[in-house]
Amino acid sequence: RSSDLESKAAAAAILVGSALTACIAPPPKCVCEEGGSASSDSGGGKGGSVEDKIKALDLQPAAVLAPLVWDGASIAMINVDPPGSWFAYNDGSPTGEMSPMGTADFEQNIVDGSIHAMGSGFKQWGGGIGLSFGGGAMLTPTDASKYKGISFKAWGKGGVHVGLASVATVPEFGICEEKAKKCYDHYAVDITLTEEPKVYSYPWEKLRQGGWGAPRTKLDPHYVIGLHFVSKGASPWDFYIDDITFIE
Repeated sequence: RSSDLESKAAAAAILVGSALTACIAPPPKCVCEEGGSASSDSGGGKGGSVEDKIKALDLQPAAVLAPLVWDGASIAMINVDPPGSWFAYNDGSPTGEMSPMGTADFEQNIVDGSIHAMGSGFKQWGGGIGLSFGGGAMLTPTDASKYKGISFKAWGKGGVHVGLASVATVPEFGICEEKAKKCYDHYAVDITLTEEPKVYSYPWEKLRQGGWGAPRTKLDPHYVIGLHFVSKGASPWDFYIDDITFIE
């Protein structure tokens, strides 16, 4: 019985932070290195095109009022109506330790206007942090279509897998194939950090799906969900994130 409880606790640890954690999941099985060329451009699927399926949902995305959506002044999202929030998550390994562990810990992890995330001891896919641009307590897409891409400042040690979630890649909207485990193939890039802060900027077309998920479809910036910053595999992570901005 003790073993069962430990297993349940480990599983629960995968989704720490907030109800919004489901919008980001373990990194794709296949990722694109920074500047890589792998692409997932075909849409469609059973029951009509991805575009038609999303249109049928009649979604009301959050509005972006200004390009800067997080500046490190607090954990609050800014310039998005309604604003979203941060969350932390991991693979549930009993030997794993990370900071922040959940939403309540983020404020104390803000260092000189940036969020500091670190972790080690995770044995499966690792862990990290993520944010939803908008929606408050609800999983709500954000309309970033008037922008050209996403930018953020990062520094630290090792590598980070950065993924942009959308309505097409999370199971809550019924577009991706959850039963076939084809969800969470987000629009992503892997970066190698430097000890000095560096600005990373990516036009929408430079963020690519890994290719293992379904649907494989072009990113529609009308319906983005949020960003995640996670370890590259089960490696330790130690990084800082600041100034998350949509590119004009």
